[in-house]
Amino acid sequence: MSNLSVRANNALCPIAAYLPVAFAVSQNPYDPVKNPDGVVNLCIAENVLCFPILAAKIQEVIASGIPDDCGKYANMQGTHDFRTAMAELMNTFTEFACDPKHIVLCSGASGVLDNIFYCLCEAGDAAIVPAPFYPAFVNDLKVKAGVEVIIAPTAHPEYRLTRELLDTAHKTATSRGKNVRVLLLTNPNNPLGTCYSLEELRIAIDFCSELNIHLVSDEVYALSVFPGNQFHSIVSACGGQMGTNIHVCYGLSKDLGISGFRVGALYTQNEKLVEAVSNLNIFTCVSGLTQHSLATALLDTEFRDKYVSESKTRLSDSCKAVCDRLSSLKLPHVVPTAGMFVWIDMSRLLRAQTFDAELELFFLLHDKARVILTPGQSFGQPTAGFFRMCYAAVASDVLLLALGRLEAFVFALDAQAELK
Repeated sequence: MSNLSVRANNALCPIAAYLPVAFAVSQNPYDPVKNPDGVVNLCIAENVLCFPILAAKIQEVIASGIPDDCGKYANMQGTHDFRTAMAELMNTFTEFACDPKHIVLCSGASGVLDNIFYCLCEAGDAAIVPAPFYPAFVNDLKVKAGVEVIIAPTAHPEYRLTRELLDTAHKTATSRGKNVRVLLLTNPNNPLGTCYSLEELRIAIDFCSELNIHLVSDEVYALSVFPGNQFHSIVSACGGQMGTNIHVCYGLSKDLGISGFRVGALYTQNEKLVEAVSNLNIFTCVSGLTQHSLATALLDTEFRDKYVSESKTRLSDSCKAVCDRLSSLKLPHVVPTAGMFVWIDMSRLLRAQTFDAELELFFLLHDKARVILTPGQSFGQPTAGFFRMCYAAVASDVLLLALGRLEAFVFALDAQAELK
C-alpha cells in the first residue's frame, strides 16, 4: 500500500490511458539503417517536419552570445521580450492585437491548463469538454486542480458543436451534483483536424455568458491551418472583448514543432487571473535561455513567417499523402483542414463492434503492420473502431513506408474476410 498522499496517488495514473501501452509496444522503433523492420509510431501528436530549420536559427542566436540575465531570476510572468514576441505571433491568428501584459508564459500548454483550472475551479468542480477530445485533458484538469471532465459527445460524421449538446452536458453534470465552471474547447480540434465555425464559437460564447461560466479555448494548432483554409480564434469570435471569462491557451509545441522546449502561453484580459497564474508560475515558468533564444528568433518576423508558412505546406503535403491512401483503401476519415492528424473510421476491420475488438486491432496493427495508431476510445468516442494517425510525427519518407505497411495490412484483412 502506498504511503503517499491522496493527491500523489491520483498522480500515479498515466497522463493518457493509451500511453503506457503505446510506449510499451514501441520499444522496437523503426530506423532505416539499424532497424528497418522496427515499429513506426504515429500515435504521438508531434511535428518533426521543420525542426532542423528552427534549430539552426536557435544555434545562430546562441552563438551570438548569451545575455547575463539568462542566468538570473526573471519576471515569473515571462520576460518582456518573449511576451512581446508571443503577442506578435498570436496576432497573426487572433485578428485583434494581443497585449503582452495579458500573456503569462508557462512550461507547455499543459502547464497553462493546470494553472488555469487551479485558479478558476474548486476541487470537485466540472468542465464540459466536447468529444472527441485530447485524452490528456482528463489528467491536465484532474491530477492537481481536481476538476472532473463532463463529456459532450458530438455526432459522427459532422461533429458539430450545438447548443443542445452543451445544454445536455450541463444537465448531466448538475444531475450528478457537479458545479460546472468551464467549457473547454480545442480549436483546431484534436483529433479531428478541423476548425470551429464562427457560428459554433458564438454558440459557445452565448452558452458560457448565460450561465456565467468560463470559456477556455485551447488553440495550440492555430498556426497549423493548411493553405486555403480558414481559422477563427475565440478572440476574433468575441470581437476582441474577452472580458473576465474568456481565455486562450496557446503553445509552441505543435505549430513550431518544439514540444521538448516546454513553452505555453495564457492569454486573458482577466487581470486577477494574470496575477494569480504569474504567482503560481514559480513552479511552471520557462527557463531564461529558452525565452531569450525563442524571443530573438520569433522577433525576426521574416524568419518567423517563412518558417510558419513552410511548416503549413509540409503538414498539408503529409496530410494529403495520408488521405489519398486512406481513400484508396476505402477507409472513411475526416478530411483535415489543420493540425497534424487524421481521424480514421476503421470499424469495418473489427471482428466485432466493441472496444475490446478495437484494442485487438490496435495490437494487430503493431504486430502485423508494425505501425502504432491511437485507439478512439481514449478520445471519448462513443463507438468503436476509430483511430487517430499523427502524420507529422515522422519524416515524409517514413510516413510513406508506414502507409505502405498499413495498405498491406488492410489488403490482408480484406482477403481473409472474403475467404470466410
